[in-house]
Amino acid sequence: MGPHPNAYWRTKHAGDEVIQAFGVQGLPVVTVYPGAVVGAGDPNATGQWIRRLVRQRQVLWAFEGSGFTFVHVDDVAESIVRAAERENNAGERYLIGREYLTNRAFVELVAELSGRPRPPVLLPDRLAHTSAAFLGHLEQWTGLPPCWASLGTVRGTWRRGFGSAATRRRTSWA
Repeated sequence: MGPHPNAYWRTKHAGDEVIQAFGVQGLPVVTVYPGAVVGAGDPNATGQWIRRLVRQRQVLWAFEGSGFTFVHVDDVAESIVRAAERENNAGERYLIGREYLTNRAFVELVAELSGRPRPPVLLPDRLAHTSAAFLGHLEQWTGLPPCWASLGTVRGTWRRGFGSAATRRRTSWA
């Protein structure tokens, strides 16, 4: 799958390899891969980003053309239950997502729904990539949490969306 841009993706990939190895050993493994999960009270990066946007504590943003496939936490829970209940699906892998939004569309949606303006500064992609790479190295060197999580290298490297049509057909997930 190639080099991973940060510890999050490296550990996610390593965990997936462990689970798939259990499947090779005969355990009935079923894997669900949700997109960017959103929902009330989200303490993770996306929820933090939304709160910073709404509270106007996000002065800049970047990677306007990059984006994610978003999915509500309730849809993820439902899809996990349906995948677990489905018979004869050992080894199956399911992508769970509802809607792909670019970062620009996401920031504009949060601004529209909250009635707050979007952050005033849009960094050019080249500068944002360089800054994110530098801060990623700083994070590794110091062991401190990322100081630029709102942009993060993940946001800058993901440019594809995915659909859940196959998952919906196979699990009856609406």
